[in-house]
Amino acid sequence: MNKAERIYKLDRLLRSRRRTSRKIIEEELDCTKPTFLRIKSYMIDFLGAPIKYDRELNGYYYDEEDSKFDLPGFWLTPDEIYALFVCHQVIEKSREVGLSSIIKPMNEKIESILKSLGHSPENLKSKIKVMPQFSRILNQEEFGKICSSLISNEIMEVRYFTRSSNSYSTRKLHPQRLIHYKDNWYLAALCEKSNELRIFAADKIEVLNTWPKAKKLSSENIDSLVEGGFGVFSGKAVNKAVLRCFDPAKRWIADEIWHKDQKMYNDGDDLVLEVPYSNPTELAMEILRYGEGIVVESPDSLKELVIAKMEKSLKNYKKI
Repeated sequence: MNKAERIYKLDRLLRSRRRTSRKIIEEELDCTKPTFLRIKSYMIDFLGAPIKYDRELNGYYYDEEDSKFDLPGFWLTPDEIYALFVCHQVIEKSREVGLSSIIKPMNEKIESILKSLGHSPENLKSKIKVMPQFSRILNQEEFGKICSSLISNEIMEVRYFTRSSNSYSTRKLHPQRLIHYKDNWYLAALCEKSNELRIFAADKIEVLNTWPKAKKLSSENIDSLVEGGFGVFSGKAVNKAVLRCFDPAKRWIADEIWHKDQKMYNDGDDLVLEVPYSNPTELAMEILRYGEGIVVESPDSLKELVIAKMEKSLKNYKKI
């Protein structure tokens, strides 16, 4: 444990207890009496820490009359630094190159702190394996423009590619919220062309121009679109799917959150999952992911959609 760690730990100890004995401090800081006295003197003389000693209770404490004292700078515990390092690796090793380059300077600072703690960043990186799935590559410059317009409350004129129709369109968007969903970024924005709040894939937005004073919708309206039904493109839930899950699939499904308002219960040997939804497309894809491990009990329209997709898939195999 280095000097910085001990200063931080001592600060935490003096804040968390009424009085803290020297023995406890030395055990927590993993140090000898001379080391503790040097740390204490440094904090008092150079950091202005109001450390006092209570002879009657045989303990050190912060003077309560000096409640404004705080350690200078941005302080993190070693555990917090390690956790932050892991989070940065998740972004850096993902395919979201737009984000990885943006956070590079901060990651360099974290690596410098790790070195001061006696760790090799490269060695720690070898202990972390990030395997993003189905994530799409972001253009750094365009994603930066989207973030800037959102934060600055600007109207964006964009060129947008719609995958489903294989076509481009020019639109004016009033950005409302960025959404990270299934390893990809989406923008919820009020579209002047449709006069509706819609979801746009961030990787297919090209910002052409911006203007000030975008319209701002209420959080309730945005939440209704984003969180109402199953999937990011669903909108407000108007239906409820009842899904019956069997072994072994049910053991995975039992630990999953398909929707914030889902209901789940056991029925004999089976697990029953109830999911609110509007647009059935994404829900059908998730159901098909578990194959024979799950069936749709209701509604019939969702059941027929899943069956139709399975039949079409079988026909495609028969063509091979």
